[in-house]
Amino acid sequence: MIKKIKILIHYTHKETLGHTTRIIAIVNALIEKYGHTVSLHVLQGGIPQSYVDFPPAAHIINIPHPFDSRASFKGINGTRHHAIRAKFVLDQARIILPDIFITEFFPLGRMDYMPELLPTLKYLSQRKTRIYASVGYPYFQNLAAIHEKDFSTLFNNIIKLYDNILIHTPPELENKSFAKLFASQNLKKEYQSFFASIKSKTIYTGYVVPSRTAVPFSIPPTTISQRQHTIIVSRGSGTVYPKIIVNAIQTQAILGDRYRFIIACGPASSSKEKELFTSFQKKYNTGHVFLFDHIPRLDTLFQDCAVSISLCGYNTSVQLMQAGARTIIIPYQRHHTQKTTNDQLARAHLMQRHFQSTVISYLKLTPKTLAKAIQEKCQHPRPAPAPAEWFCGNATTADILMQAVK
Repeated sequence: MIKKIKILIHYTHKETLGHTTRIIAIVNALIEKYGHTVSLHVLQGGIPQSYVDFPPAAHIINIPHPFDSRASFKGINGTRHHAIRAKFVLDQARIILPDIFITEFFPLGRMDYMPELLPTLKYLSQRKTRIYASVGYPYFQNLAAIHEKDFSTLFNNIIKLYDNILIHTPPELENKSFAKLFASQNLKKEYQSFFASIKSKTIYTGYVVPSRTAVPFSIPPTTISQRQHTIIVSRGSGTVYPKIIVNAIQTQAILGDRYRFIIACGPASSSKEKELFTSFQKKYNTGHVFLFDHIPRLDTLFQDCAVSISLCGYNTSVQLMQAGARTIIIPYQRHHTQKTTNDQLARAHLMQRHFQSTVISYLKLTPKTLAKAIQEKCQHPRPAPAPAEWFCGNATTADILMQAVK
């Protein structure tokens, strides 16, 4: 009988889809290639998302007292119950005794989770468990504090517990865009110096591509023969920027019957937001706006749409790059707080440079500016899709994990 490799993953979300989707893709890659030799356990630390599907082979464990809901995007930090959660995570680690432990985003981000993770990291390190970080992009949350003695000592001690930091982008691709965002040369140098300092532990895997679900999705038929332009509007999970949906509905009314809008409002949209979107759809009543909570196979729509309008989250951007779609991007920014880095702004810069994306600030978004941007996009050819080697992250990540324990 084959002894299975036990893998324990810790991740959370803020009712977003990005972190969940990436973990599901990695889990699927492990099952597809090594399914008969792995036992997968996922500690899920946010409010359970009923609209996502982990593969049946993965054992999902909900950490008690979920926190970090979509309220955190408004600056409301719900972090609490550290002691309860830390004990629960450690107890699960002692029961499962994993060969591999993976933290998602931590320690480069999600530093609020240090109290609940540190006891388990120390325990598993003493057991010689292989420990990895799965990080979507080259971002470091605490760059401004890296030279503070207490924080620096603590962080360096945490990094020593990790075998590798897996960053799920092509090598150095997004780093260049991040570096361009800093207001001063000093911060830029700090950023570059930090990633140079962890270079020996860092592996760039390539982009992790969202798993293709078998859930069917039928798009509404065109009503003006084949001359009707299809515009895809997506708000990710729907935790931020509701004005994108409202503006899109008004924009369709400006553009007229030649354009139909298929809109994914986001499964985390609040009941008040849904009522608002529906009221605008009824108010303009053009018959060419179609609202959905969630579209499971956006990648298939990106292949043929005239224009995509979206935020600049990881998973949506990866699918847009693969498709070579015409794109209008409204990158998310935390206007209520100062951050030294912002992954959506960095990725928007990359999309603008490589795929001629039009970037619009949410604060300046209006139906008229959106209508003008769409008309201009429709007059240009589609950009070439990104090179295939950019998207090897699923298999590469699975191979790195399994080859290490073998």
